[in-house]
Amino acid sequence: MNKNILIKIIIAAVVILILGGVFYYWILFPNQKDSHKCLFNQGYSWCDFKNKCVKEGEEDCSLTQDWILSEAKKIIGLDLNVIPKETVKWNTREEEVAFSAKGIYYLDVLRAEKILKGFEDWDKFLNETGFEIDLYNPAVTDGKEMILNYTKGKIACVLSKVDNPNDTSSLSLFCGNPDDRLYNFKSDFGKGCNVDTDCGLIPDGCRKIIVCRSKNYEFYQDCANPTVKVSELDVDINSCECFDNQCVPKNEKFRSKN
Repeated sequence: MNKNILIKIIIAAVVILILGGVFYYWILFPNQKDSHKCLFNQGYSWCDFKNKCVKEGEEDCSLTQDWILSEAKKIIGLDLNVIPKETVKWNTREEEVAFSAKGIYYLDVLRAEKILKGFEDWDKFLNETGFEIDLYNPAVTDGKEMILNYTKGKIACVLSKVDNPNDTSSLSLFCGNPDDRLYNFKSDFGKGCNVDTDCGLIPDGCRKIIVCRSKNYEFYQDCANPTVKVSELDVDINSCECFDNQCVPKNEKFRSKN
């Protein structure tokens, strides 16, 4: 074979290999997908909890309350109502806290079969997802209600089945993060004062505070302990002021002794 022809063949082969490599690495390789159509060679993988592809180092694939509730709705097959915000009381090793949870619930006739089966299905689902019964929040089983408290990571879930006084039974599942607390006790509410500067709220990421709000007390000074947990959560308290020589929230509704 002519030497010049051989050289041309070799050069052509090298060019073809180079172009083929460029085509593979720049066109085909970057678009390789797994069974979920995630570009795995670019660092993406499927995240069940978020129902999408996520890239390692850019987005965390972690358990969320939205994923739990979404899966719970698929399992039970009932026409569920959604409650976007519910206060849940929760015990920790140090104290009792309150946090905001999102949930779903179903109402039916007293002790309906759908309620009982839904409770069992959700209990099984939470266990299979890796949730465990929280040691500081034991189960409640008194015949009329069954309440199970679970935790996994930073997510806490409360599963309950309750027989109501109006001959109905309710099934509910609420999940949230106990670290997102709705209150703190580091405030001057209820303390005696002379001017507004005597009253303050120490910020700790919370915008709500449990204070003495029982209807039996018209004013904070009437409370034996103005920061005791008596009845209900006060909402969106950012600051307090001095009123009748007592520190009260600026949006306090019960200021009159009349």
